[in-house]
Amino acid sequence: MNNDVFADIGLRALNSRQGNLEEVKPAELPPIFLPSEKSDSGAAFELAQKIDSAEELAAELARQRQHYAPFLEDLAPPFPPMRISKRIEEFQWRLETAGDRKNFGGLLAGAGEWTEVKMPHYGGPIGRAVAYYRTSFSITREMLEKGSVFVCFRAVDYIAHVFVNARFLGSHEGFFAPFEFECGDVVNEGENIRSDRWKFFEGEVMPFEFWVCNDTHHAPEDLLLRWQVEQKGRVVFAQKVPARIESTRATFQGFFAPQAPAVAQRTQFTLRLALGEIDTSIEYEVFPKLPLSRPSPCTRVIRDYAEYLRSRREFDSMVCDGGRVVFLELPPGEYEIGGSVVKVSECMMRPREFVSRATGHPLVEGFGPEDFKCWYDPEAGWFRPLLGTVFEAEGWIPILTSGNGVSGGGGTWKAKLASAELPAGNGSYIVCQIGLEAWAKHNPIAGIFLHRLMEGGSAPAASNHVA
Repeated sequence: MNNDVFADIGLRALNSRQGNLEEVKPAELPPIFLPSEKSDSGAAFELAQKIDSAEELAAELARQRQHYAPFLEDLAPPFPPMRISKRIEEFQWRLETAGDRKNFGGLLAGAGEWTEVKMPHYGGPIGRAVAYYRTSFSITREMLEKGSVFVCFRAVDYIAHVFVNARFLGSHEGFFAPFEFECGDVVNEGENIRSDRWKFFEGEVMPFEFWVCNDTHHAPEDLLLRWQVEQKGRVVFAQKVPARIESTRATFQGFFAPQAPAVAQRTQFTLRLALGEIDTSIEYEVFPKLPLSRPSPCTRVIRDYAEYLRSRREFDSMVCDGGRVVFLELPPGEYEIGGSVVKVSECMMRPREFVSRATGHPLVEGFGPEDFKCWYDPEAGWFRPLLGTVFEAEGWIPILTSGNGVSGGGGTWKAKLASAELPAGNGSYIVCQIGLEAWAKHNPIAGIFLHRLMEGGSAPAASNHVA
């Protein structure tokens, strides 16, 4: 017969601590006796009616609610809603192609084959992949009057880079965590101005797209679209045309493409667009033409590392005597420069549309936070990534920085170099992974920075002080 474990426990003798147990005796009650000899017929009572059905229960609950309603009334003043929400579910989607990595601006403009999808959506494949989602939405005056506009996400797998109206808002890493970005400065009610460029050389044609976004079914026919260019609060150009408005859609009005005026220094302008009593504006800048960039006698530009190896002694001696050797766009790999090892690698995830100039280096003095961002490519017709590779090197002074993306194995974000300087003797070596020579013709910031690298102290100013 099998042993009953629980029976064994019940039959087991109590241990020696039993004597420590105290028996709890009933409390002594006072001698109070209620009447029990003579009956009082008036004290008899009727039993409460028993609830026997669902209908009787519902009726009793209704009676109780009515009875207690005055005590449950919410007398507090209503709390005004802090946000106006607009759910966006309809998107266009596609996976990244090799061409997208070279022409990201075209992707933002809608190039390629897109599939209509509805959120939530997962398009695969399993594993590491890059996908793009795009949509459009309208903003009302009531939303703008709240003071801030946020684009909010419940979850994105796994890293998201968010753009609104071709402006980069920010990045987020993490699947299940919700996140949001403020976009009030790049969205507007009604009319909108769109451009892939915000910086021009004097004499260049400046193309700006005008759009009217209508979120209602009403399409007025008697409104004028007016625009003006301002400089230091003074109107220097103004014009108007009848607006073309369609119900519940954004309608392209046309290009405004003036020629950039001649300027003596970096000059800021405001382009303002108005429809009725509503207006929006963007800021753009015009730069004077730069002189042709040629290396100074004390600067040598290396475009092929083999050239440096062939004449290393000459280049190192030049640096020791106070010269500068500039390496442009080294391919991925390891290089020995000035006794230091430089490790160049491709940007993880994808090439970068922006780099940080917040290093304090003299070569980036006077540049603004938005200067090294979204440079325009005239061949593509939009802006493209400006940085395809980054590097690491001990002892180098950062000039421009980026990041490594997310490394394999779940690593954390780490700053890497886009351009840096290694002092040696009386001179220095500089590595720059941004293709400045290709960008300089149509991007003033690229031209100024290239001029500084090649000509040292005779570089033109990049001050944010505007005329």
